[in-house]
Amino acid sequence: MADPDSDDDLECFTLNTQKYTTALIKFNNAIPTFEAMVPSVVALSYRDRAAFVVEKYEEHLFALHDRPTHLLMGFLRDIDELATFCTAVTLGWRLWPDYWVGLQLMLNYLADETLIEDVKRVDTLFLATLKEIALKDGWRNCPASGPALSAQAKKILIRYKSEEGRPLEGIMTGLSLGEGVDKKICEGIDCLEIETDEVKFLRCGKCKKAAYHSKECQVKAWKGGHKKVCAPPQQQ
Repeated sequence: MADPDSDDDLECFTLNTQKYTTALIKFNNAIPTFEAMVPSVVALSYRDRAAFVVEKYEEHLFALHDRPTHLLMGFLRDIDELATFCTAVTLGWRLWPDYWVGLQLMLNYLADETLIEDVKRVDTLFLATLKEIALKDGWRNCPASGPALSAQAKKILIRYKSEEGRPLEGIMTGLSLGEGVDKKICEGIDCLEIETDEVKFLRCGKCKKAAYHSKECQVKAWKGGHKKVCAPPQQQ
């Protein structure tokens, strides 16, 4: 939790917290409206979906991203702050699953500024969203920056799985934007394992791309749909 050192710091911290609280309440009240919009927005063209996000949604993420750092979530009595914060990311991803700045800022906050106690409390639906972002292949809007979303999503997942009270180890220690994208996340159903420098996953023998940390995960994934999309790598 922040520890202001002066009256000026305390006043600034208080004002920032009040500003964030207003933004949080505003977004929380708007969640049902945005959830109802998802089917119609998904049906739009790629360009129109992007325009909707930029014009109607991204401002909420900019405001939420201004949350004071390293402050335990849950200081509002009537709102589940952590759930609302995670919903903002999930809804944004459903509205337009590509690279955009507001989404990057939110993932940066969760990866770098959120206390481990809160990361440990995120629910399974949000973990599934993070895994989807981590496995995203191809970023039409911004191919150069898109992998940074994957890297930060992986970092949040590894923080979730780390042992509380111990420093992060391996590839995610000090992970910066764009790094770690060569480390595979298991594509098994409901599996959150991620490669390290010491532990490498097996690749699918056919497509040479999908990675699994166990044979069981590979079998479940194959039956769950991978066999419908699996294809040999294209020759250069």
